[in-house]
Amino acid sequence: MVYTNEQMTPLVRACIGRRNDYAIQRESGLYVRAGRSLTFDVLRAHLAGGVTIGTYLIDERGCCRCAVFDADSDHGLLLLLDLQARMAADGLWLYLEGSRRGGHGWLFLSRPVPAGRLRGWLLPYCPLGVEFYPKQDTASSE
Repeated sequence: MVYTNEQMTPLVRACIGRRNDYAIQRESGLYVRAGRSLTFDVLRAHLAGGVTIGTYLIDERGCCRCAVFDADSDHGLLLLLDLQARMAADGLWLYLEGSRRGGHGWLFLSRPVPAGRLRGWLLPYCPLGVEFYPKQDTASSE
């Protein structure tokens, strides 16, 4: 399926903070900065499975519209299912997706929140062995 720009706009608004750069995954699994703006064409290629990219959750104002729990292990999705249940008990909705190496848990916000505040609120939920994004309290100056 080929997505139009209009179809992808809600995804961009919900999941991507910084749009003037993104990262590309190499065959080794490591990510390197692209050093250029994220375009709808790059997003289409990512959604079609042609390239794996990573985006920056913190926008230019230091705020985030979502957070991600990244569980890259054989039992990663099970860890996230347990996390999802814990968070649901506190009234928080974590949306899960499988990945090649485990899974991701997405928490979407109704409005942008400063990254430091978001980390202070959600990092205590993060299970051992799971990465939490945003990784820092402020946007990188690079």
